[in-house]
Amino acid sequence: KAFIKSYVMDHLQEALDILRKPYLNLGEVLPDASIKSKNDAYSAVIYEQDPLGETTVEGGTYVNLHITLQKDKIAALDSLMVTE
Repeated sequence: KAFIKSYVMDHLQEALDILRKPYLNLGEVLPDASIKSKNDAYSAVIYEQDPLGETTVEGGTYVNLHITLQKDKIAALDSLMVTE
């Protein structure tokens, strides 16, 4: 079994580095229309993932990451983040 953390609000490169450690595999990286190049992808923010974060799955599970550069999507995520 492997625990999937939430990668939402992480940059793609950070997620790729972390994803390898808990015996998970990168599935599809799904860019939205704001991603025009490979460089855009590396500076993009993850706004959705499948399977969801904070869950336990079988080792070797593929994690799909949805990425964006759209400030409104990122701002919407930021407003949903719970702070203490």
